[in-house]
Amino acid sequence: MKGTGSISGKIGSAFTSKSLFAIFIVLFVFFILMTVLRARSSQKQTQRHFDYYDLASRFILVLLSNPNCVSMGNYLNQGKYSAIQGVLEAEKLKIFDENNADLWCVENFDFMYALVVKDLDTQSSWRIGPFINSFDWVQRQIKITLPCVIRYQGGIVHNGAASLTTYIGNIPGFYGKIKESCTLKKDLEYSLDVDQNIRYENNQFCIDEFCFKPYFSCTVHDFYLEKGEKLVYLNFENNEVEVLS
Repeated sequence: MKGTGSISGKIGSAFTSKSLFAIFIVLFVFFILMTVLRARSSQKQTQRHFDYYDLASRFILVLLSNPNCVSMGNYLNQGKYSAIQGVLEAEKLKIFDENNADLWCVENFDFMYALVVKDLDTQSSWRIGPFINSFDWVQRQIKITLPCVIRYQGGIVHNGAASLTTYIGNIPGFYGKIKESCTLKKDLEYSLDVDQNIRYENNQFCIDEFCFKPYFSCTVHDFYLEKGEKLVYLNFENNEVEVLS
């Protein structure tokens, strides 16, 4: 009997040791897997940030060199016209200043944005773009500041700084997708998951109580989207976009 009990104890002890070892292996593999997944997720987030930074960097250069927006214009260089970058017309800045509207003169589908131009000599400034005062629907912001020259009437020039702030997230992406549907003249769809109601009426794009004047290159029908998760369809026909969910 003693021998049998001793053998059973050894078997039970061996079984317990194997079970603990197996559990340890499972936990170790799970830990390694979670570490790898977190690292990949962090890498993707970092890459996304740099992708948006690259888009914002290229966009501000286009914005500050477009004569239809705030730039001085073009100059003739070896028989070709080239854009004058960073020389901004004060009179053009006044046209777009404080109007709480998206710019019509340059297209962007990736984010919403605001541009602030400051005269470093007089400390006066111009704000161009939507007056965003609530950021609970903005997942990320990127700010880029570049030096510029502000040209006044009579040829007077002052030193200036142009600061672009981009607003990135699900709602800016949805707004850009509507613009893209108009520009490409095609049906698109967008996966929307937000905590805010979105509506478009009377040429006002509203996120809850925040509204601004958007710019669409085609006619967009009024719509209302309640907060939550949904797939939104953008139907393009006869230069018009209908938003359906």
